[in-house]
Amino acid sequence: MRRIVQGVIWLLIVAAVTATVWWNTRPQPITVDIARVERGPVERSVVNTRAGTVKSCRRAQLSLAIGGQIALLTINEGDHVKKDQLLIELWNEDLKAALQQSELAAQSQQLEHDAICVRAKNAQRDAVRVETLKAKRLASEEQADQTKAEAEAIALSCKAAAARFQEAGARIRMARAALERTQLLAPFSGIVAELSGKVGEYATPSPPGVATPPAIDLLTDDCHYIEAPIDEVDAAELRPGQPLQISLDAYRGESFPGTLRRIAPYVLDREKQARTVEVEADFSQRPEIRLLAGYSADLEITLEKHSDTLRIPTEALLNEGYVLLYREGQPLQQRQVSVGLSNWRHSEILAGALSEIDLAINTGEYLALTGPSGSGKSTLLNMIGLLDRPDSGSYCLHGQATEGLTEEQRARLRRDQIGFIFQAFQLIPRLSAFENIVLPLMLAGLSRPEQRRQGIQALEQVGLLPQADQLPNQLSGGQQQRVAIARAIVMQPPLLLADEPTGNLDQRSGIEIIELLEDLNRQGMTLLMVTHDNSLAQRCRRQLQLVDGRILSDSGS
Repeated sequence: MRRIVQGVIWLLIVAAVTATVWWNTRPQPITVDIARVERGPVERSVVNTRAGTVKSCRRAQLSLAIGGQIALLTINEGDHVKKDQLLIELWNEDLKAALQQSELAAQSQQLEHDAICVRAKNAQRDAVRVETLKAKRLASEEQADQTKAEAEAIALSCKAAAARFQEAGARIRMARAALERTQLLAPFSGIVAELSGKVGEYATPSPPGVATPPAIDLLTDDCHYIEAPIDEVDAAELRPGQPLQISLDAYRGESFPGTLRRIAPYVLDREKQARTVEVEADFSQRPEIRLLAGYSADLEITLEKHSDTLRIPTEALLNEGYVLLYREGQPLQQRQVSVGLSNWRHSEILAGALSEIDLAINTGEYLALTGPSGSGKSTLLNMIGLLDRPDSGSYCLHGQATEGLTEEQRARLRRDQIGFIFQAFQLIPRLSAFENIVLPLMLAGLSRPEQRRQGIQALEQVGLLPQADQLPNQLSGGQQQRVAIARAIVMQPPLLLADEPTGNLDQRSGIEIIELLEDLNRQGMTLLMVTHDNSLAQRCRRQLQLVDGRILSDSGS
C-alpha cells in the first residue's frame, strides 16, 4: 500500500513538473498593434544621403594684406562686430607720418596754385584793358602784345600748379592706401568665431593670394541655411522652391519648415558608387533656438503631397500590398490594397480590394461611381476598363468573357470597345491636338486619309477644329480635356470611362465638359463616371456608391 501511495505521489510530481515546463515553454500569443485607418496628409519625399550642415549666410576668413607687427587688436573671440569696424591694426607710424607729409604738401601746392591762378586772372584783365587802349590809340601794339604774352604765360603756370596739386592728391591717396593695408576692417556685421594673433606678434607676409596670419574667422549669427548632399537618383525631381522639413541633431524631436533654394549644377563623385548633388535650403522663418554654424542637419524634401487622403501607417503594409483588416468579434481578414504616395510614416490607400461585386451595366446607361477614397472606385474602373484582372469571378464585356483572354487580346478589345478620359488629360506635350487625337488610329493601323477623316470628325464633335494645330500648352484646361475626350471617342467606342473628368477644371469649363459627355451619352455611348462631386453624380441616371470594396447602394437602376 505504501508503494502504491509513493507511486501516486511521484506521478503527481512528474505531472506537476511537466505542466510547469509546458506552461513556461508554450507558444506565446503574437502581440499586434492596431492602427486606425484615418484621413490626413501623405507626402512623397527624399532625404539627404549623409548629414547636412548648418552654415552661416556669410562667412569669411579674414587676414591682413601685408605683414608686420600687431599694434592694435580691438576684438576677442565671440565678440559681435559691426560692418567697417576696425579689428586689427599693424604698426604704421611711418605710414601715418607719410600720409601727414603728403597732406601738408598738398596744402602747400593748393596755396601755390591759388596764388598763381589769381595772378593769371589779373594778367588776363590787364591784357584785355591794354587791348582796349590800343583800339583807342592810347597804347602801342608792342605794349598790347607784351601784356598778352605775360597773361598767357601766367595762365600756363596756373595749369602747371593745378597739375602739381592733383599729383599731391594722388600721393595722399597712395599714402592712405598703404595705411589701409595695415588695417583690417569687418566687411559685414557678425561674430568673431576664431582669432589667431596677439598684440606684439608679427604677421608674416605670404605670397599673393595666400592668407597672411593673423586670421579672423568672421560669420553671421542671425542668418543660416542648410547644405546637404542628395543622391543623384533623387536629384532629377528637385526644383527650387519645394517645401521641406529641417531636423537638427542638436534638437532631436523637433523639425522646422524650410524651402529648397539651390541645386548644384553638377554631381560630386567624392566616393565610389556614391554620387551626390549638393543642395541648399532656407528656413521658412528663423527658428526660436540657438543656431550654431556646423550643426548636423537633415532635410526631408517634399516632392508630392496629398493633403486629405486615406492613409495607414507604412509599417502596417505587408508584402505585395496586403493589410490585415480587424473587425471586432471577427477573425482577421487579409485584403489587398492599392498604394499611392508613401513615406516611412504613412502610406496612401488609393483603393482596397473589391469583394462581392455583382454589377450589370446596360448599353447606353449613364452612371456615376462614388465613394470615399480607398473604397475601390479606381480598382473597379480598372477592372471594367480591362486594365486589371480580377483574382476571382468573371467579367463579360458586351457578352464576351474576358478571363481567358491574353494580354494582346485584352489590349485589342480595350482599344476597340473602351474610351478612357482621365483627370490629368494625359496629352503628349510635343504633339498637336490633332496628332494626339489620331494616335489611337495610328496604333490601329488605319490609313492616313482615314485617320484624317476620323480625326477631323472627332474635333468637330468636341468643337475644337480651329485649334487642331495647337500644342497642349497653348490650350486652356477645358480645351485640353476636350482633346482628351476626342481621343477617347475617335475609335467610336461603345463604352466611355471617365475618371474625375472635371477635377482640374474651373466650374464653367467643368459644366461644358459634362454637357459634352452627356451629349455623347444621348447618342448611344455608355458613360461611367467616377466623381467626388455630388452635384455631378446627381446628373447621372444611375448612381453606384462603393464603401470598403462593396456596392453600398445602387440607385436609379
